[in-house]
Amino acid sequence: MVAMLALGESLAPARAAGVVLIATAIAVLGLTPWRLVRANRPAVLASVLTGLTIAAYTLIDGVGVRASGSAAGYTLWLIGLECSATAVVAALLRRRTGVTAGSDARGWLLAGAVTVMSTLAYGLVLWAQTRGALAAVAALRESSVVVAALIGVVVFKESLGRVRIAASVAVALGVVLLAVPG
Repeated sequence: MVAMLALGESLAPARAAGVVLIATAIAVLGLTPWRLVRANRPAVLASVLTGLTIAAYTLIDGVGVRASGSAAGYTLWLIGLECSATAVVAALLRRRTGVTAGSDARGWLLAGAVTVMSTLAYGLVLWAQTRGALAAVAALRESSVVVAALIGVVVFKESLGRVRIAASVAVALGVVLLAVPG
């Protein structure tokens, strides 16, 4: 809605339906079973605030990457600035607490691999934001909650249930609607 009102973006009806379907299905996935939601209101509030934060930085990144003219350049500048800030904070914390990072080569290799994959994934999202409507890109990106639901089933032995299965299918249908030519 903000991208439509503030940036003048529009979506074809099928794509708009896909965004609404994905958002609704994600809400169902996040708000079921209801008894757990009621018992964990602080976690729900934190989730809502996280969602608002994601919406804000999605809009900021979308405007920024389009203005920059280069998804790769924008990505590298952001990651470089973030890494610099992180290094400063780590140095300050190290000086204050005396805690240092481990020297395990395997850990550093894993950290490096995660850094490269995260940067590439983020860059891909930014590149997509230069090619399509922000609402569609954001909806597609957040469809990963279906993967999180599957992790919950496999790793944490949570029950999926009919409602959550239906919501996961709805997310997939929403993704299909996003691909309909406008």
